[in-house]
Amino acid sequence: MFITLTVRLRTAIASRRRQRASRGLRYLVVIAFTMLVCIAVGFAGLKALEATDHLPPPPVNKWLCFDEKALFLKDHGEKDPTFITVGSSVTWRNLNLDVLKRQLGTNERMLNGAPCLVYMDQIFFLTRFYLDHYPNIRTVMSVLSIRDFVQCRPSTTAFFDPDTLDAYLDGRLPPYLLYFKNFRAGSFLRDISHIQSMRRDAEQYDTMVMDRYGSGPSQVAPEHKRGVFYGNFNVDPNCLGAYTDMANYLTERGVRFITVLIPMMPAWFERYDPHGTEIARFAGEIRNRTDTTVPPGAALVIDSTHRFALKNEDYSDAIHLQWSAVPKFMEYIARDIRSTEAKE
Repeated sequence: MFITLTVRLRTAIASRRRQRASRGLRYLVVIAFTMLVCIAVGFAGLKALEATDHLPPPPVNKWLCFDEKALFLKDHGEKDPTFITVGSSVTWRNLNLDVLKRQLGTNERMLNGAPCLVYMDQIFFLTRFYLDHYPNIRTVMSVLSIRDFVQCRPSTTAFFDPDTLDAYLDGRLPPYLLYFKNFRAGSFLRDISHIQSMRRDAEQYDTMVMDRYGSGPSQVAPEHKRGVFYGNFNVDPNCLGAYTDMANYLTERGVRFITVLIPMMPAWFERYDPHGTEIARFAGEIRNRTDTTVPPGAALVIDSTHRFALKNEDYSDAIHLQWSAVPKFMEYIARDIRSTEAKE
């Protein structure tokens, strides 16, 4: 009797264990199936958005203008540039490399690698990445404004992961993986609604239109202009230090550094610097740091803050030129470069 009860008890326990294992297995299967369905639906959704040009760029760092520039570099940019431009939107939007190339009569392979909204320490961080990724760069040009020097914080200097961007540009990291890895519902849904028009309409202020070099032609319609927009600027010494470090770094790598200081909108001078003393002090600091830290001929500073005159209507705001005014600016830059080269 005792033996029979023991056998029945063991049988019942084993049966319950099998039932629990079976329920656990079914649960895991359901979870796995649900995940696969979600991935399949998500992938199909991305493909549908891509087909209609409503798909935002893969979120390399979840910063739209940088991610759009990374997408351009991957799909359309020069793969072996010898001449690259790096900076904020002041570099991105204020350079017509076609005109500059014709003016200089050069065979350089040119690329505009500038995104937007970055500061001097981040510009230096991005420059180091480009020199590692593109080994044949001989010249780096940065078009800078005083705005690029107002905020440099160590906590935000490394604003993207170089390994991720390197793998993405080389095709070792599937673009769709970034959508799942760095997905943010709010910004993704917002970008879906207007990314198509940003890629096609150069008359809106936040256009993402790019030419074959990666520059951002922007001819903002009168109703979309922001006027002066920017207020007064206070220079952060950390940004000046980052500029000096960048000049030294490029010299050590044997790369020529061309700095172009953008002319500010006349209305900005009238409102915030009527005598031009603040901008003159800033430009003098840049020239001094280049002259005292970099060997002669290794770097060039083109200071157009006072010597190059434009009208208010040539600007979309205090630091961004209308695309129609950029060729004249390119001619000015080219003359200065040719003049310097003739003296060397």
